[in-house]
Formats: sequence, structure tokens, C-alpha cells
Amino acid sequence: MDFIAGLPVSEGFGAIFVTVDKLSKRSKYQPTYSTADAEATAKVFSNAVIRHHGLPKVVFNDRDPKFTSYFWKSLANLMGIKLSMTTFHRAQADGQTERKNFVLEDALRCMVSYHGDDWIQHIGTIEYAHATLLNESTRLTPFEVATGRKVQNLIAQEFDMEDSNVHHMEVAEFTKTFAVKLQEVIKLAQENLKQAQMRQKKYVDRKCLAVTFRAVDFVMLDTRNPPLKTIAKCTAPQKAKLAAKKVGPFEIKQMI
Repeated sequence: MDFIAGLPVSEGFGAIFVTVDKLSKRSKYQPTYSTADAEATAKVFSNAVIRHHGLPKVVFNDRDPKFTSYFWKSLANLMGIKLSMTTFHRAQADGQTERKNFVLEDALRCMVSYHGDDWIQHIGTIEYAHATLLNESTRLTPFEVATGRKVQNLIAQEFDMEDSNVHHMEVAEFTKTFAVKLQEVIKLAQENLKQAQMRQKKYVDRKCLAVTFRAVDFVMLDTRNPPLKTIAKCTAPQKAKLAAKKVGPFEIKQMI
């Protein structure tokens, strides 16, 4: 489990509590406060995990002060949960959750508004989209592995209002519009997740290869480079978490 912090405030929340089941790969995204302490985090953990799935045997988390506090360790010991601490900000240590964080952030960038302060409206859709997306490793959806049954495919559903029990014309039209819109949003979320996963794989593959550039090539620049942070802030009002990670393309004029 992990946190995505530094988000624009959305309905009072500024962070997302992320949990990933190691077997099914199913993710849970729970909005929380940026200022949440160990006790508040325990309540979020209870709402997001325990009430739906019971007590886990082992929890993997980094060395965030919330997880290293005496309160959190005592609570885990009392409940019989083994805590496995990983290295802070080291993706290899808890790669599964870290990758899910990157993919979630990437998907949110494609769906949030210009100011990025409506992300809370999209995390439920992204969570559902991920749970019903075929996993390349298991060849099953996370929902199937977690529950043992297939979920009804909302995307493939056809809405025939004549067969429904809704007779009032305006209500029927509104209902169909809502259902179709939800269908489109989930489809978009799944497509964004696929694209985000492909980008993450491409990024990892590139790190294994030596890339040679030459004049007249076009390149994208990383906005995490300090001189480019100012450019990124000027071109987009979102906080860094939801702002574009790359700007460009720019042509290489001369090799130095």
C-alpha cells in the first residue's frame, strides 16, 4: 500500500490511499487528506481493505512516518498483521504498488479537467476499469481472480428502454443517457489504462537501451528537470502530480 500525495484539492481531499492485492492485482483507490496521520490512515485502511476483504496476513509499505509510527506498529501487532517495510521511494522494493501509482497518475492526466481538481470524480471509474481489464500475467481480470466469477461487461451492454420498466419518456431518456455516458467513460478509462501501461513498459525498455540522438531529431523534454519546472507551471495550472511529465517535441539544432 502507498499514497499518492501532492494532488490538487478535490472535494477537500488532496491524496489517494492506494492498495494492491498481490494475488489478484486488484487495486483500491481511497481519497484521503494530505495531512492524515497514522490514526487517520488506520481508519482509511479499515474502510478500504478490512471491511471488504478482512484482515490481510502481510502488508507491504514504505518507510513513510505514518507506517513507522508506534501507533501503526502496535495496531498491526494487535491484529496479527505482519508489516514488511520497503525502502523509501525505491520502486523495485514494492514495484507492484509503485507501478499502479504511475499508471493511475497517467490515466488521471488524461481524464481530469484543466485545473485537475476533479480527480475524485474519476478514481472510482478507473478502479472499476482496472478491475475488469484483462491482466497479461494471469489472463484473467483482477475481479475474476478476487471473486471467482466474471463481472457483467458494462461496455458490451446494449440499452433497450422498451424492455425496461421505465415508462416515463423523460425519465427513460435521462436513464439511457446516463448509462451510455457511464459506458463511454469506463471505455475511455480502460483505454487510458492500456495506454498508460504501454508507456510505462516503453519507459522501462528504453532505460535498458542506449539511445543516440543527432541534429534534426525531435525530442521530448522531462519537466522534472528543474529549469523546465517553471515552463510546466506556466503552461498548465495543475499541480506537478497531474501536470504533463514531458513537453515538446523540440528539434535538436546542434550537437555539443
